[in-house]
Amino acid sequence: MTSQTFVDLSRWQFATTAAFHMTFPALSVGLAIFLVICYGAYCRTGNPLYLQMFRRCHRPARSGASTPGNLTAGSMGGAREVAHRRPSARCGDGGLL
Repeated sequence: MTSQTFVDLSRWQFATTAAFHMTFPALSVGLAIFLVICYGAYCRTGNPLYLQMFRRCHRPARSGASTPGNLTAGSMGGAREVAHRRPSARCGDGGLL
């Protein structure tokens, strides 16, 4: 391979890396804002559709990947138990849904 080929491959590698590093943080921030809006709308209106949307997007990862819930699950009784606490009676008192 010529040196120009290596330069082109390096540019493609950087382009894909940069694209992933710009895309996924933006999606994470956007999802967090969306979840806040859905839960706030549920607390304000009581419409179960907003709660359903919140719960659908708030599911923990089911793969073996390291997520914040899985990192602390050893001392708290398992990731599934930590992520699926019973919903509280009132909105906004800190209980996970």
